[in-house]
Amino acid sequence: MSQNNNYGFTFIDFAALIFLVFIFSIVIVPKSINYFKGNQKKDFLNKTNRIVKKVLQEHNNKKMIYTYEDKKETSVNKLNYKGFKPETGTIIINKEGKVALSFYEDKYCAAKDYYEDEIKVTEKEKKDCLLPYTDDSGAMAPVLKKEMIPVVFDGTNWVKADISKEWYNYDTKKWANVVLITELLRDFYQRSEPGTKVEEVDILAHFVWIPRYKYKLFNVNSLSTNVKEISIKFETIYDSKSNGNNNDEWLTHPAFTFGSDELNGIWVGKFETTGTRSKPTIKPNMKALSSQNIGLQFSIAKIFNNKTYGLVKSDDAHMMKNIEWGAVTYLTNSKYGKNKEVWVNPSKDFITGCAGDTVSSPLMPDCPNSYTSKKGQEASTTGNVYGIYDMSGGTAEYVMGGLYNSSQTNLKLSLATFGEVVIDDPNISKYIDKYDYGISSQNQTAYNRRMLGDATGETRGWNQNQANFIMDDPIWNDYGNFWFIRGGYYNDKEKAGIFAFSHQDGSAYKYNGFRVVLPGKK
Repeated sequence: MSQNNNYGFTFIDFAALIFLVFIFSIVIVPKSINYFKGNQKKDFLNKTNRIVKKVLQEHNNKKMIYTYEDKKETSVNKLNYKGFKPETGTIIINKEGKVALSFYEDKYCAAKDYYEDEIKVTEKEKKDCLLPYTDDSGAMAPVLKKEMIPVVFDGTNWVKADISKEWYNYDTKKWANVVLITELLRDFYQRSEPGTKVEEVDILAHFVWIPRYKYKLFNVNSLSTNVKEISIKFETIYDSKSNGNNNDEWLTHPAFTFGSDELNGIWVGKFETTGTRSKPTIKPNMKALSSQNIGLQFSIAKIFNNKTYGLVKSDDAHMMKNIEWGAVTYLTNSKYGKNKEVWVNPSKDFITGCAGDTVSSPLMPDCPNSYTSKKGQEASTTGNVYGIYDMSGGTAEYVMGGLYNSSQTNLKLSLATFGEVVIDDPNISKYIDKYDYGISSQNQTAYNRRMLGDATGETRGWNQNQANFIMDDPIWNDYGNFWFIRGGYYNDKEKAGIFAFSHQDGSAYKYNGFRVVLPGKK
């Protein structure tokens, strides 16, 4: 009897083989690839660190820039190094010996800024592996949220900035500007090349960067009304905070501490808030959004924290605080800002970004000089188009600065209504400046209730600006002017100005607008 021996594959054998190949492909191969990638990244990092080490060795207290293209060094002053050179890249060492770099090599980007301790290696396209520009002022580089479009002004229009080249320079009063774009066209502008015109109709909001700084204290006792240039030094979150209390000591401006966060800076609305209560904007040549109770303004500002604007809740857009107003004004009156009086916005129609014909122009219809015109730029905090507008005149802006009751336990509300927000909740404290109780408005006792840096007591009466502190009048029980307003009104002439402060009851008035701030958190 013959025996039939079958040495071929059965269906079960074939299925088992397929299963083994499948397991190999999903387990072994990815691990091998990841292992290879990990070694590749580690090798790139090691090579980059060797270049950094050589740059540090050759540092001579001067700023040096070394550039690479097609694996060749293209620097004017060559680095004395014969080893590895990236496909493309730039490494800069500043006068203080801090290093920033971006190197590209075979789909990997090695990058760090001046204040990071470690180099990060990530997969990126070559065009995206750029060393962000930093000026020589010492200002912290702007913290760019993912959906922000950095812009520069080309003399006629705002265009998308090349962030590897000069798009701001605080030494020349060119403050950093960004815009938030409509949801429909956001991706288009993000993919667009630098130099692309950004249409105003596509912009939802303009913001300007105020970098973290410390200032030399002056007029701590609030006695003087003499205007002076404010001494400012930019600093980083890695520097030790300055905690001065006396004249000529240095103080890290309090606006750069936001709750438990130390900030690189703050993004400030370039104009008074515009639009509607359900869809606010921050745009020029539009009527400011007024006639809102201060509590509603507080809520409207938080609307920016959603996908319509490209932001999220953790971005913490909020209504400007009194101390944040102070941070802008002090930078304005330093060598980095206009450093002279900002012209009033006299538009009786509350049109944003406007100026009159003189520094203290009487009220005028419409918008006599728009923000990009020669006279219009006089109403900017820089004296040019890169500054912040409407801080003198326009609407008198409510800010989050309120009065404690006589027990120093809770805020007095007057006509302010905050809906479901419990304004005395500890979780809300970072959004509001709370001032000591008082019953006077225009005397030394009142000004002594100032906070250092808030542009009240230290700068009271500068440029003849009004100076009325928040106060209680006991005969009115729970009604009173418990809330700060800033900047003065469109028809206040010389009483209006960036240092002007007065008080209001928190109710909705057509003369009161507000401004939005974004903390510079990474």
